[in-house]
Amino acid sequence: MSDSGGRTGIDRRTFIRRASIAGAVAWTAPVLLDSLMSPAAAASVGKFSTGEVVSSTSSKAGTQPGATGGFTNAVSSSQVVIILIAASWPNDGSNAQAVSSITGPFSSTTLIQTMASSNGPWLQQGSGSTGSNTAYSHHMYAYYAVGNNTTTAVKVAFTKAPNRATVTAFTVSGATTSGPIGSKSTASDTSSPYATPTFNIGGATAGRAMVAFGALSDTGAGVSWTPPTGFTELADLSATDAAQSNGNIDMAAAFGPAAASTSAGAAVANPWATIAFEIK
Repeated sequence: MSDSGGRTGIDRRTFIRRASIAGAVAWTAPVLLDSLMSPAAAASVGKFSTGEVVSSTSSKAGTQPGATGGFTNAVSSSQVVIILIAASWPNDGSNAQAVSSITGPFSSTTLIQTMASSNGPWLQQGSGSTGSNTAYSHHMYAYYAVGNNTTTAVKVAFTKAPNRATVTAFTVSGATTSGPIGSKSTASDTSSPYATPTFNIGGATAGRAMVAFGALSDTGAGVSWTPPTGFTELADLSATDAAQSNGNIDMAAAFGPAAASTSAGAAVANPWATIAFEIK
């Protein structure tokens, strides 16, 4: 519409509509700016997010792994703690090496998965009893627990002290604390030429989180893992001694969206094993 002077104007309804749009922009802009200026958030997938990660390693023969650092913030009873362990023992044949205790900011733990039945090893390596050809067996364990509102460090002990071990633990928020683990699976490749490490969950549920836990054996030095695409690396730990190469072990853990199959890269071609599981 226009007035008698030929100036263009707008009716009252149009003015109110435009003012409403401008008002919406004015309200949303500060929220956007605040999010850009905040510290980086923890890794998240759907309703799940990870918090602080603590870890420890041990490479002295016949010693239990040391305790991780304590958590900075108390692990609440609404949070799940995931504990991942990789270890190796010399001259134990195919005997199981059981975890005897796990303590931390929780009252008890529940086993999620091992690489073999009865805590058996996923790989026997070497054939001798001394030096660089010592026969070692390699083991992997995944546990979960529910927080008890403390910051206690995580401590793992075995029925027989290993020669090499790595431990990592981290918190997960937004998951159910009653039966928080969904589908799970294992994979391994112990014969050269080695395929790319894979993490497989049949029937993965969209919107859930997935933990990809992998271990390499017989590494002469620390190995760099590349997490699966779209995943956040939580840990890459090694317990190595070049004089005892068959007992060396390197582990990595990553957190991302649940998928039927995903893969990670490793800097060397070595025997590997993986455990994957959903968080629900």
